[in-house]
Amino acid sequence: MKKLLPTVVLILSLINGYSQETTITKKLAADFVNYYNADQADSLSTLFSDEVKKQMPPANVPPLINQLKSQLGKLLNSEFFATNNGVTSYICTFEKSGPVLYLHFDKSNKLAGFYVNADKREKTPVK
Repeated sequence: MKKLLPTVVLILSLINGYSQETTITKKLAADFVNYYNADQADSLSTLFSDEVKKQMPPANVPPLINQLKSQLGKLLNSEFFATNNGVTSYICTFEKSGPVLYLHFDKSNKLAGFYVNADKREKTPVK
């Protein structure tokens, strides 16, 4: 019994730590969608990691949002895609069908990258 209690505490703390990270990145992905749809480029830039900020200064964000919206429309939602090597990825769907937006959050819960590409989720065949 004495050995069981520390094991249970360890498992519960690991589960709680994992779910907390998922909750944070889920909120960040939802924030990205809201900021994008509301044309809040300054708020969107606050989600960026330092590396992304170097590659995409805040002044370059509004033209990017405008271009994406004119071609693909607003974002409808964000959906968890995968976690790999500490990077949590989400897929956001646009109003217009076709490509999707991939968001990648690093271990510091900052946006480490995003890009538009084909939807790589497995399609479930309709029976």
